[in-house]
Amino acid sequence: MSDQILLIPFGQRVRQLLGEQKWSNAELAKRSHLPPSLVSRLLGGKRKPAVKHGLAIAQAFSMSLGQLVLETDAVYLLRDNVPMQDFNREVDERVKAQTEVACLQAELGSLRAEREMLNRAVAELEETLAGKAQELVRTKESLRKEQLLRTLAGQEKAQALLERNEERSRADDNYRAWYQLNRQLVLLRESLAKEKNLVKWGWLTTFLGTLGGMLVGASLPDGSGNSSSSRKRIT
Repeated sequence: MSDQILLIPFGQRVRQLLGEQKWSNAELAKRSHLPPSLVSRLLGGKRKPAVKHGLAIAQAFSMSLGQLVLETDAVYLLRDNVPMQDFNREVDERVKAQTEVACLQAELGSLRAEREMLNRAVAELEETLAGKAQELVRTKESLRKEQLLRTLAGQEKAQALLERNEERSRADDNYRAWYQLNRQLVLLRESLAKEKNLVKWGWLTTFLGTLGGMLVGASLPDGSGNSSSSRKRIT
């Protein structure tokens, strides 16, 4: 079963732990009570770790020897110091854990792909909504302009009707004024006609009066005796 596990160098495993803890080689040497030169050779792969080295380093990181060396090329430390049954069980558990991790990673990849698809769908929906919003704005603007034009047309129609009413009112006023003037002209003409008739009859009366006076004056006797001679000639 151990052949199914990809083994990494023991030094690489320890360097990973150092990176996680942000420790230096000197700090590890201090915590593991190992010489710095030995720690340097172990990390550089220049020396294979012994059981006591693995135990010291594992204790420094507060973990078991199995947690430290499993999946590394120092797994032989477990074979030499751990019962084979426990070793196989721990290896099986680690293989099972790796399988679960692989499944979870695959599921995570699927979820990421699904999330990417959802993100694209959301982006497309947002773009569609933005287009619809712009279309709605244009429609509202068009309706507003149409309403404004209708309002202006109604105002123009009302203004034209008002102007027609004003023109009709002025025409009525002009007609009434013309009627009054015409009536006054008729009355004036009638008055002038009456005055002309009065003048005419007055002149005629005066003329007849004068004529009558002349006739009467001619028929009266005068001092020269013209009347008697006239009567004589008549007789």
